[in-house]
Amino acid sequence: MLSNSSQERDSKTSQATTTSLNENNMNKDKLPLTKTEVQFEKKRFKIDLKFLKQTLKSRLTICQIVLFLLNIVCILIVILLIVFLTKSKRSISDILLIKTGNFYGNIAGGIEFNDGQDCQLTFNDKIVNITAGWTTDTLDYVSFRYSNKRSMQHGRQTYRYSPYMSEFVLNPEESINGITIYTGTRLIDNPFAPNGTYLVVGIRFYTNKGRSSELFGSSNGTQMDEAFSNFTIAYVRGQALGYVDGVQFIWYRQISSLNVAILPTY
Repeated sequence: MLSNSSQERDSKTSQATTTSLNENNMNKDKLPLTKTEVQFEKKRFKIDLKFLKQTLKSRLTICQIVLFLLNIVCILIVILLIVFLTKSKRSISDILLIKTGNFYGNIAGGIEFNDGQDCQLTFNDKIVNITAGWTTDTLDYVSFRYSNKRSMQHGRQTYRYSPYMSEFVLNPEESINGITIYTGTRLIDNPFAPNGTYLVVGIRFYTNKGRSSELFGSSNGTQMDEAFSNFTIAYVRGQALGYVDGVQFIWYRQISSLNVAILPTY
């Protein structure tokens, strides 16, 4: 019995020693491995940071170069615009194909008319004939005939005798490039203006061939001249009923006959 008990104690002691040795060995094996992993992770983190810094630096450098080039391009564009605007004798309005003249007369009287719309004019159309009737002191009506064979009369919508009448016919290569207009107040049958109505009382036309029409109407009023370099009259619009209340001329540059378009109706 004693022999068996001592054998069991020796066996347990041996197992405990073996277990302790195994645990010590495992602990010894784990510690070096853990240190190695930590060192490896630190090293990789340092490498990633370095790579990230280099990438950011390269991208910042590229962005800076792009911004620098854009600044240079913008500066060059500004310089070119300044040179163009200062040295070019033509203004922006001179580059346009159409000019709108001033309005002469009473903008609130009569009925509105627009020959560009009513006669369906193109850039190739022009005024070819002007007729007018008047008294000694007042322009009764004026009529414009265009190269598309359409015409419009403005003023004298009801029958009224005009003691003076005249016609101005333009030649094939002739266009109107200047006008003189007279405006004034006249006592006419107008219940809305018992003290007189502001009207266009006279008008004269000039051509690019050095000719001029006679004065249609009266010069007893305020004189105003209108002309634009390299422009000719395209059509007329304004206000009229019994008389010519007001007129405004639309001017255009002469262009190739291939560029045909309906004129804008302002």
